[in-house]
Formats: sequence, C-alpha cells, structure tokens
Amino acid sequence: MSSNLCVAVPDGATELERLRDRNQGIAPPSNADLIAIIRAKDDLICQLKTAALETDRLRDRVEQLEQLVGVDRSLTSRLRTAFGLEPGVAQVMGMLLKRDFVTHDALYVALYAARPECDWPDARIVDVQISRLRRALRRHGITIKTQWGEGWLMSAADKARVRAVMDSGDAYVAAVATGTIASMRF
Repeated sequence: MSSNLCVAVPDGATELERLRDRNQGIAPPSNADLIAIIRAKDDLICQLKTAALETDRLRDRVEQLEQLVGVDRSLTSRLRTAFGLEPGVAQVMGMLLKRDFVTHDALYVALYAARPECDWPDARIVDVQISRLRRALRRHGITIKTQWGEGWLMSAADKARVRAVMDSGDAYVAAVATGTIASMRF
C-alpha cells in the first residue's frame, strides 16, 4: 500500500477524487500549503508563549507598583482584618499609609481605573470612602487631615498607630491559629 494520497479505491476512483467530491470540488491543500499552515501555527504558538511571558512580567510589575502605592492585596487584607474595612476603603487606607500625601485624583484612579470607563462611579465616591475610613479610624484615635481642594494625609504618629493596630491584630490572629488563644464562639 502506497503512502501517497492517490491510492486506488475499490470503486475505481482515487482517494484524491473521492476527497474532491466530498469537499465539493475543492482539492485538499498541497504539501507546500500544509507546511505553510504548520509554520504559521508554530509562529502563532511562539507569539502566544511570548505574550504569556510578557503578561506574567506585567502582572509582576503591577503587583510591585501596587505595593509601592499601597493598594496591594496583602496590605489591604491586613487593614480589612485590623479595622473591619470594606475593600475599597482598605485600599484608600493603604495609600494614605504608604504615601505622604494622596490627591483625590490619585485615589480615584487607583480605585477605579481597572474597570471599564462606563463602570466608573461618580468621582465623589472618594469622599464617601474617606468618610467611611474616618469613622472606622476614629475609635482608635487616628485622624486623616484634609488639604481642601487637594487631597488627604496622615501624620507620622497616626501612621504608627495604624501599624500598631495591624500588628496587634496580626498577633491575635497568629495566637488563635496556633491555639495559644482559643477563638470565641457565639
């Protein structure tokens, strides 16, 4: 039996003729066409692998930038736990903790720029987030100062208080996890 496509079949037609009939007169691709398709597929796979590597690199870079800005998941998670904050409010707190001064626009972009523009809330939502954060921090004696028309800041002493509350919360969580303190059940 031959390995080429033109093998005789019992009814007298060649395999190639049968394929042409089945494909409504369209001949199968030539060997050169098949080789070009395979090369194109290989090129596409290479491009996809390169894009995947670039995506991973960009994700790492975004994570680094989020840590610098103060909206990374580990910090906001600790803030949420320590102060009982909503995710967006915890991001605002993270930015205030990491930076000397935070503008209204910087908060708005950090909170909502990843969303499609049609899903962006009204810009006054940042004021609402600050109000919620102030309420949560008040019971710890921590304040946020306003520079009208510009943005917000926290004193070094208030930042130290935030870190102390986070550290005490971390110590409590660790003690419960290790069994040193039995968790309370209600």
